[in-house]
Amino acid sequence: MNERVIGYNHVLWRWTEITGVRVYLHLGFLLPQWRGHGIGSTMLRWAQQRIQTIAAEEQADAHATFATNVSSTEQEADALIRAAGYAAVRRLSDMILTPIPLDLRHELPADVVVIPVEAAHYRAIYQAMKDAYCEIWTSTPESEDDYQDFLAENVNTPTFDPALWQVAWAGQEVAGVVIGRIAGEVGHIAEVEVRRAWQRRRIGRGLLQRSLASFRERGITEVRLYTDADNGQGARSLYESCGFREVKQHIFYRKLLSDT
Repeated sequence: MNERVIGYNHVLWRWTEITGVRVYLHLGFLLPQWRGHGIGSTMLRWAQQRIQTIAAEEQADAHATFATNVSSTEQEADALIRAAGYAAVRRLSDMILTPIPLDLRHELPADVVVIPVEAAHYRAIYQAMKDAYCEIWTSTPESEDDYQDFLAENVNTPTFDPALWQVAWAGQEVAGVVIGRIAGEVGHIAEVEVRRAWQRRRIGRGLLQRSLASFRERGITEVRLYTDADNGQGARSLYESCGFREVKQHIFYRKLLSDT
């Protein structure tokens, strides 16, 4: 508007979940003073039409779905998405811990050892994460492309610091991993994953508290993470027991392309 950006919409990401469903994510934002004028609805229709074109080029099947995410604080966006026929399928809790407690306990099972991360470990870490997540319907199948996505998201980034990764090994196998990052003055827990065979042995808790201690040693006083708001796999209970509290939620919405 008058050569000033007042909003955006993009359809950059798409993937196929382990269930075989092809997902097309669209995200957008509009400045508050421009809401209520039909602009958001027009942007949404553009995103849907663009996705329909991409899906047709990919010959996506009838299960292909639109996806978008809305914060619980974005009431106008939430109303727009619901009015367009989208259904909420998942909620993530945006959680914060501040300050980091002093009485952190790092105990791990005697048959598990934490080893500093090396480049040769990346694939084993990836495989452990895929095993931990494989029963979640939003997960993606293990593949070379998926592994390259893992590297792009976690290693080939400006915030990558292997000293902030906590990786527990049981023999030649990664039993669990916590991936930490620092952005500005805030610590972020990007992943907390434990192989299914090693779950219920307090490995996740031990690695998480080691991660929190490493943040504290660097002068970090605030740590953020996202987790399933419905306490899937008990993760939210773990984080709350470590002092994290919810700030807001992020709602995942979906709608079949064929319903448009």
